[in-house]
Amino acid sequence: MSNTAETPTIIQPDVSANRATNLRKRLFTWFAEQRLHCIVFIAYVTVTVTVSCFHEPWFDEAQAWLIAQDLNFGELLKYMKYEGHMFMWFLALMPSAKLNLTYPLPMLFTNVIFAWGAVYILLKKSTFNPILKVLIAFSMPIAYQYAVLARPYAMGVMFLFALAALYKDRLQKPILYAILITLCANTSSMALCGAFAFGVIFLIDYLKSKKEFWKTKEFYTILSIAIFCVAIL
Repeated sequence: MSNTAETPTIIQPDVSANRATNLRKRLFTWFAEQRLHCIVFIAYVTVTVTVSCFHEPWFDEAQAWLIAQDLNFGELLKYMKYEGHMFMWFLALMPSAKLNLTYPLPMLFTNVIFAWGAVYILLKKSTFNPILKVLIAFSMPIAYQYAVLARPYAMGVMFLFALAALYKDRLQKPILYAILITLCANTSSMALCGAFAFGVIFLIDYLKSKKEFWKTKEFYTILSIAIFCVAIL
């Protein structure tokens, strides 16, 4: 008989299987916590995509696409004095319009993405009652007028919701907040009013929090953004 001892077999744990299991657990836990938000968001995406597929663009929607297709950025800024909307919407349309993608799907898809962003911020960041969140998300303006009609309103609402979500941290993130105000102000006349209100409150609060605010680099950043915004208008 052989006296050689047998080496025990060491079973290595399946690391990939454990990772997959942990990932599934985290996903299930997250979905359980955010179940209502997920269901409402998926329903909103489904409704807006379905309605958008049957939407025939109006004259002003088609005109925005043609402007984005035919003009460069410099020409666009000069042309804005003849338009009722700000330049951000036309700028968002430029990539797909310049590539001459099949009209009107790229335009409708671009618009609905901003509507999805607005509803996501509403569901994720707002402190409203869940029922009120659902009512807002599926109200006539948010679910149809802003999401389906390809105009800059969905973009403006998204930036307004983002400003509201970041409001409590506005003094900790002043540059980001100022950039959001500037972007919001250049989407539509409606959003400009909201951006102006947020901007005035933000400026007053920031001046109160800084004794020598005019000596900081944040002051010159915000001043530069403000001058740019006024020049565009």
